[in-house]
Parts: sequence; structure tokens; C-alpha cells
Amino acid sequence: MDKIKFYMNHRGVPEHLQDRVKKWAEYSWNRTQAMDEPSVLAMLPDRLRTEIAIHVHLETLKQVKTSIIVYSFQ
Repeated sequence: MDKIKFYMNHRGVPEHLQDRVKKWAEYSWNRTQAMDEPSVLAMLPDRLRTEIAIHVHLETLKQVKTSIIVYSFQ
């Protein structure tokens, strides 16, 4: 959103139009809670990005490991 605001100010977009863009962006965010995860994560140092990935995917990784062990004994 900061980039959008900067662009609009830099280009002299009228306040009423800036307000409409900001309201739309807020509505869109609230409606979907969407974010561009790759862009957000790309800003982080490798170590923090790794720690987040482990936290987010740890349960899935545990299940995969368990599945491999169970499958190999069948």
C-alpha cells in the first residue's frame, strides 16, 4: 500500500481518487486477507525465512516422514 500511496502522490493523483484507491485496497484486503507471500518472505533474511518455513510446514513434514516409515515397513 505504501508503494501505491507514493506513486499516487508522486504523480499528483487528486485526493478524492487516492481515497477511492485506498478504500478499494482496504476492502480487498479485508475481504480476502490476501497477501503476496513470496514478496513478503523475499524481504526476510534467509535464516528468518527458514524458521518461518519450518514453523508453517512442520506438521506436514512430520506426517511425510511418518508416512515414509510406515510405507517402508509394509
